[in-house]
Amino acid sequence: MIGVFLGVIPLNLQGIDYVIQDLGTLATDESHVTGINNQNAIVGYTKQAGQVNDFIWQPNNGLVFLPYPSYQSPFINNLNQVASIFWHTTNYWFANNTHSKRICIYDNGLLRDLGSPEQWEIKKLEAWQTPHCWDPKELGILAFNDDQQILIANAKQSDQATRFAIWQNGVFREIDSNIISNAYGMNNQGLILSRKWVQKENMNIPMLVLYNPMEGTIVEITKDINIISRKLNNQGQVIVWLGLKNPTDGKGFLWDPEKGLIELKDFAPVAFNNCDQIVGVQISEFYNKKIVPLMWTPSGIISLTQFIESSSQSIWSEVTSLDGINDNGYIIGQGIFDGKKHAFVLTPQ
Repeated sequence: MIGVFLGVIPLNLQGIDYVIQDLGTLATDESHVTGINNQNAIVGYTKQAGQVNDFIWQPNNGLVFLPYPSYQSPFINNLNQVASIFWHTTNYWFANNTHSKRICIYDNGLLRDLGSPEQWEIKKLEAWQTPHCWDPKELGILAFNDDQQILIANAKQSDQATRFAIWQNGVFREIDSNIISNAYGMNNQGLILSRKWVQKENMNIPMLVLYNPMEGTIVEITKDINIISRKLNNQGQVIVWLGLKNPTDGKGFLWDPEKGLIELKDFAPVAFNNCDQIVGVQISEFYNKKIVPLMWTPSGIISLTQFIESSSQSIWSEVTSLDGINDNGYIIGQGIFDGKKHAFVLTPQ
């Protein structure tokens, strides 16, 4: 049931202005951003001839590589702690050495090896090198919050159901796979945005739900069908980008615990904060292979293109993705800078 319908009419709101800042690439081919916290610290990764390296960017320090071989895009919380996956290699001179993926936290220059759940198989390098592209069920981080909880997923074999666990204070607590069949994220309150199969009208229907593992409660949001992306914030709100058979019929929604589903016409939400700001793209133009970056607010829609095209750094030619927004209104994304893929941050003035 749709509680509110909001048409998308780009406009300029008085007092809103942004300046774009190139994050650079540290002399690599390209840079990508994956997260920003409320300290305005940004994490991401660079690529150079197939080599991937994680980085952290801070306003006063610039771009700095993280000291581990990267496997998965990093997550950052508001304590400036970074969670990621790295390759662990044994160093036995008298036996065959093995390679495995392990979870780590990078905190104030120190790297903590958290391992992985003992009840899960730690696969050797050869097993991880040949994942099924249509079924990438392997050790990975899904969320990292301010309580230093890490939501992770894994499966022993590609044809088995994915398993989930939460790491906190040195303990991995597995989630009952009979409750949820997929997980997408977790907020600071420990709520997990997930999929649950629900019996309705003699049919099993996949539902997008909020699962509270501490209380064992489930709140249904909408059918988890044809959804391109979904995100959860610390207010318990959810954004959904729904893609239908006809691309121009794609829809965006904001779900609020009090107001229910709010349709965002011709607006595909990509990321949002806890201050009623959502960044996304115009659906009708997106399917024409053109990204028109927008920001939704309760007062209207702001076009972000102008802040890039009118920038004194005129060598920005286009936006290729929007990837996050923090509670200070800082927006991260990626664009073409002097012919190369560069990460950027839009800073409100």
